[in-house]
Amino acid sequence: MGPQDASRQRGTNFATGFGNSNVSYFLGTDIDRNRPALLLAGDRKMTVGGEPAKPGLVVLLPNSLVGWTGDIHRGTGNVVFVDGHADQGDAAVLHEGLRHSGNANRLLFP
Repeated sequence: MGPQDASRQRGTNFATGFGNSNVSYFLGTDIDRNRPALLLAGDRKMTVGGEPAKPGLVVLLPNSLVGWTGDIHRGTGNVVFVDGHADQGDAAVLHEGLRHSGNANRLLFP
């Protein structure tokens, strides 16, 4: 759980009782070192098409309309890319990341 994500419970045991309620981040599913601009992980409070991202698999294209909700970081968020760099910012950070990826980003949301 992220320290500012009060709606999640801190996980204490990965073997039992661990689930979506303990996870604050989305995870990229198609990690490829030859595609360093793909999204690896980030804050789960993302919007897609103006609506909060739903739990499960979400496919984002380079031109997808994305942003952050105001729930955790007041309309900003954190994202980590396959090449290891991280950015924090508003929707422009997401748009730029998707544009540079040049590919579909398949993300799992808790």
